[in-house]
Amino acid sequence: MKEKIVKDAMHRWVERIRSPSEMAKDRELPLSAKDRVAAIKQAISTKLMALGWPDPGRTLEVSSDGSWSYLDGPAVPPISVSAGFAYIENATEPLSEAHMLSRAFFRAVCAENAIKSGDPEAIFYQGMALGSWLEMVETRHAHLRKADVGGRQIASGVRGNAEKTASSFKAIYGDKAQTEANDIHRRNPNLSWAAIRRTLSVTYNVSDGTIKNALTNPKKGG
Repeated sequence: MKEKIVKDAMHRWVERIRSPSEMAKDRELPLSAKDRVAAIKQAISTKLMALGWPDPGRTLEVSSDGSWSYLDGPAVPPISVSAGFAYIENATEPLSEAHMLSRAFFRAVCAENAIKSGDPEAIFYQGMALGSWLEMVETRHAHLRKADVGGRQIASGVRGNAEKTASSFKAIYGDKAQTEANDIHRRNPNLSWAAIRRTLSVTYNVSDGTIKNALTNPKKGG
């Protein structure tokens, strides 16, 4: 880009002169609707295949046992033929990631066909439907990510409470319970540690985990 200094009796300013190639670049249109839909289909295909599913855009030969292979020629009975995305949809649980991606791929195919038809109403409707499915896929992913974080927090809280419970039990009953565990083992050396814990759990009305975390296994004593 070149600059040109322009001035008059009272003012002075700089004009930027754009080259023909720069002006042509500014006139370039963004991705067309057709290219956008094609990119969406490719992204969904890549994700599904990464999850172990077939390419949703290819035709499959499906055997009676549910196994599949890509169709490279005429289908031979009793082999049935299915679009990849239809096979994935039928083989997965509703609301599962693969199921929702296969539905989104189907909507992308419908949008692609609408664009080819040139029908404005069809393009609008199918574009909206595709957008809705993509939004649902993203919403599901966001919610599962939050649920995973929440699950880890709950698990951490449970572990923390268990440690506190075991610590309290050990402080109050630890010596007595350990002596009882040792006595049970001495009287019944073949009794398992799990069986000893169950006996003490009943005696002290606490969980097996509390006993396990608070006491030492007498069978491992020197």
